[in-house]
Amino acid sequence: WWDRNEEKWQVFDDKCPHRLAPLSEGRIDQWGRLQCVYHGWCFNGSGDCKFIPQAPTDGPAQNMQVNTSKKACAAVYPSLVQNKILWFWPSTDSQYKDVATKEKPPYIPELDDPSYASPMGNRDIPYGYVIPDI
Repeated sequence: WWDRNEEKWQVFDDKCPHRLAPLSEGRIDQWGRLQCVYHGWCFNGSGDCKFIPQAPTDGPAQNMQVNTSKKACAAVYPSLVQNKILWFWPSTDSQYKDVATKEKPPYIPELDDPSYASPMGNRDIPYGYVIPDI
């Protein structure tokens, strides 16, 4: 999703930490946060939970603990845009936090050349890196 507050693309794991509802079915609220469609939890571009409707921050002190808990954070993947392509590293491990800036994908200068025709498209391909039991 496009994070208008940080002016960059954000790549989240497609599940809310609350009930694992798909965040891709959510919406962007009036403050530019990603809002889960199921219970309305709101996340900033870093994945931090900024609002839980059922635990408003102006209520009891334990509500503030719920909103700031690491268990309430969404998983965010490191990402960058290069050659008009959004690249991301599919790991939330902290050792890969800066991998998108340290290990950039191969640069293709033709894709940034305005005289080069580059019809863009996308396709969902059912591939993954999980090895099933044989």
